Amino acid sequence: MTKTVAVIGPLGAGKTFLATSLALYLHLASARAVFIDASPDKTGARLLKGVVPLAADVSEAREMKARYAVVDTSIYNIPSADKYVAVLEPTDLRRIDVESLERRGYFIVVNKAGALSAWARGWIPHVREVGWYMREGLHPLLAAELTRFRRKIGKILKQIAQWL
Repeated sequence: MTKTVAVIGPLGAGKTFLATSLALYLHLASARAVFIDASPDKTGARLLKGVVPLAADVSEAREMKARYAVVDTSIYNIPSADKYVAVLEPTDLRRIDVESLERRGYFIVVNKAGALSAWARGWIPHVREVGWYMREGLHPLLAAELTRFRRKIGKILKQIAQWL
């Protein structure tokens, strides 16, 4: 049975980075994960092509006998999924009812953050080079120079994988 997880959040919050990171982590851990890029620009698919299997939709992921299907969503089209990861920025915490999302079972990740309040389950520190690597077509988790960053994001990805 395929477990689906959709990565949701506001425009520019870091959905593609987290979705591709999660797909990469799950693929390396299980060799049975696929990535579904439902975003308009397909950046995630370009980053993972040849590294993680790609699927067009959840039904194709099931045909591929994937254990996990990670969906990089568009803000305009959020597919149904077994689980949802909400990626927010610190400024979103003032506008979005995070406690409501948590009560509904969403896993919350705050991207580009420094210090946060105690409720945050995971936060990704701001690292300027991440955007550069993604623009150049290399996933930041595969970049040898970002070892400290990889350790931090690795802890978050492990928490999400256990939650799935």
